[in-house]
Amino acid sequence: MKEQLNSRDLILLSAYLDGELDPREKARVEALLQSNPEAKETYESLQNTRAVLRNAPLRKVPRNFTLSAAAVQQPRRPFVLIPALRFSSVLATL
Repeated sequence: MKEQLNSRDLILLSAYLDGELDPREKARVEALLQSNPEAKETYESLQNTRAVLRNAPLRKVPRNFTLSAAAVQQPRRPFVLIPALRFSSVLATL
């Protein structure tokens, strides 16, 4: 039966692939890769995924996915009468 990797191990494998680990964590991941076939298989899968993504052609973002400065709305202020309406609703129930 294969030993399941925990979420911390998955995060460490990803960080190891990206070269983001300190020497102590790097040694821990290398030991994990040597002793755990599931970890090694997962790491190889991450490597393959990264290679596919890096080799994918870059595509220009479609125009309808970008917003002009005029199209971006300012955050709306809450309706000013809401507190007064709430108060009048409370009074009406009394």
